[in-house]
Amino acid sequence: MKSIFPLILALLSYADAFSQLVINEIDADNPSTDTQEFVELKSENPYEQIQNKVLVFFNGGNDESYLAVDLNGYETDINGLLVIGNAAISPVPQIIIADNKIQNGPDAVAIYNGSASDFPKGTMASSDQLIDALVYGTNDSNATNLMQLLGEQTQYNEGAGGNTNSLQLQQDGSYITGAPNPRQLNDGSGILLNTLTISIDEDFVNEGDDLVISFDLDQPAEAQLQFQVSYNNGAFDLSDYAAAETIIIAQNQTLAQTVVTITDDELDEGDEEMYIEVSGLPNEYVSNNSLLI
Repeated sequence: MKSIFPLILALLSYADAFSQLVINEIDADNPSTDTQEFVELKSENPYEQIQNKVLVFFNGGNDESYLAVDLNGYETDINGLLVIGNAAISPVPQIIIADNKIQNGPDAVAIYNGSASDFPKGTMASSDQLIDALVYGTNDSNATNLMQLLGEQTQYNEGAGGNTNSLQLQQDGSYITGAPNPRQLNDGSGILLNTLTISIDEDFVNEGDDLVISFDLDQPAEAQLQFQVSYNNGAFDLSDYAAAETIIIAQNQTLAQTVVTITDDELDEGDEEMYIEVSGLPNEYVSNNSLLI
């Protein structure tokens, strides 16, 4: 009997290659302090579960890694996108990294098979297990050795230092500069996500006071929208407040509000901070922000 194992292996290899991630967009440099940095990855299909992949950042000065982010267990969105970036990015990235963490160039970012433990700080750039790479700069001379190590022929320029651009992947595999558009496809196609923005009526509240929180959609809800909200932050927990944890926005409406009552427990706990974060949104919706007050 003929063996079917080679055929199975070939099909698995083909499926894996067809579903590879690519670097879809990067914004490495921002005006003033870099609080809007991000890398956007794109899968061939929406809702793709990422397994055994890692995003690695390389320094063009010494060709060594300075940051590695595990992608294992994450899922791309309804447009096949996954954003790794700063907390201030809107919509909120699926993976948050510290501000001012992505170097401006000449540097590189790459996707590998593996995990962050395979790329401790100072790992030399290599094409081994490499899936995709982008070498970039901000009016810098080419990092020729890094390009060779990653098998790249072009170093793409985001613009001068402190620019307002991002580098965006095109159909032909090249990158062009444009206005940053995280969680949106670069060609303008795909599903435009309905974003939910959190706002508050006060920046500071005392124990015993109420805080009104508003949840605003960009577009009216096509059907009743239900989601969850958390408020805990370290020592600030359920003993410190009373609030609804499930919020509903009615069909064809854009706004819902809830009231958080801060518990007056007569204990001197000093200033505490609440962290308001949304979860459980359907796939066509996305949180625009979280709030720390």
